[in-house]
Amino acid sequence: MKAFWSYLKMELKRAVKRLPFLVLGTAALVLLLSGGALLGKNMLYGNKISGRIKVAVILPEQDPLPRRAMGMLQSLESVKSLCDFTNMNRDDAENGLKKGSVYAALFMPEGFVQDIMSGTNTPVTVVLADQSQMESRIFKELTQGGAKTLGAAQAGIYSGDEYLIKKGRQEEIPALEDELNRLYLEASLPRMDYFKKVKINGAGNISITCFYGISASVLVLLFSVLSVAGFLLPWNKGMRESLDGAGMGPGIRTAGRILGLSFLLFCITLPGVSAAVVMDQIPVKHLLSLEFAKIIALSVLTDLSAAAFCNALFRLSGSLPGGVLLLFLVTTVSHFAAGGFLPKVFLPQAVQRVSSCMPTEVLMDAFRSMVTESMGKKEILHLMVLFTAGFLVSWFKEVQED
Repeated sequence: MKAFWSYLKMELKRAVKRLPFLVLGTAALVLLLSGGALLGKNMLYGNKISGRIKVAVILPEQDPLPRRAMGMLQSLESVKSLCDFTNMNRDDAENGLKKGSVYAALFMPEGFVQDIMSGTNTPVTVVLADQSQMESRIFKELTQGGAKTLGAAQAGIYSGDEYLIKKGRQEEIPALEDELNRLYLEASLPRMDYFKKVKINGAGNISITCFYGISASVLVLLFSVLSVAGFLLPWNKGMRESLDGAGMGPGIRTAGRILGLSFLLFCITLPGVSAAVVMDQIPVKHLLSLEFAKIIALSVLTDLSAAAFCNALFRLSGSLPGGVLLLFLVTTVSHFAAGGFLPKVFLPQAVQRVSSCMPTEVLMDAFRSMVTESMGKKEILHLMVLFTAGFLVSWFKEVQED
């Protein structure tokens, strides 16, 4: 134990000497990533996420009822806030789709409304101009949402009809259908009411500004290591032999190196967390409260995990340029897969499935739990797993070099 404390004291002295480089590097990162966070917020949720969706409607000439149905559709708040419908013939609609002047076309069949009332359900043909365009994707979601609403309504009506038929009460079917139609219309037509009551966003239970603040904090924490990369260089053979002779084996050297780097990381984490508390981003009454002490304890564990992760990458690379490149590449790829640049809901399903395994996801969850007051066993367990994995990789490389 005496050997460990002696080595830890030596590593802390080395760390303190590199503190000015860390401060300067962190300041530059904060300025750079703050601008990136603001840009990302505006790109994701600016004042306008798409243009008006221009939709061509091709109506049957001999049937006036589809025109009335389209009038009711255009009156929906959730539709008219995004879509502009224009009646066209088939040739003009097809040309508009090719030229990009319209994003979608609705081809209404003959007897469309009558078929709905009779249960035949002749489908409307929907043609999208380009699936990659935001407007086309939004309109696709609108049409699919409307189809699901209509399907749920019809399933309810059919179930009610079947129930009355089995009970021998067929004469009550018209009254039941009228009542169910009224209930479903009341629930589905004023859909904007739901958005006034429940506000959601792609970042989950935190604001977009807070989300990108957490994302930037993780990048600052990991990329700040690049400014003190020399601290993580492995000892040469002569120094290792001297340390082994003094009783400071691979385990002690690994623990001392990680603790030294953790001290440097804590020197930037503590001011950041304190500033978040002062700005009411972290809900803590004051800096001397028990809640703040718990946040500091979680910050220490976060720094230890990040330090073990970074040290393992440098030990795997075996050189300063290799460690810098490996840390940058792994952090960037991991942060993208974890939804740090774009929230996970915007990423492909295959990427979302592996996001929870990403190291940056673990660190983001830790910072997110501080903001939402949801610190629990899951965040602590994941941090401990990340720390253990980083420590074991570093220790194995130390043993291998010996």
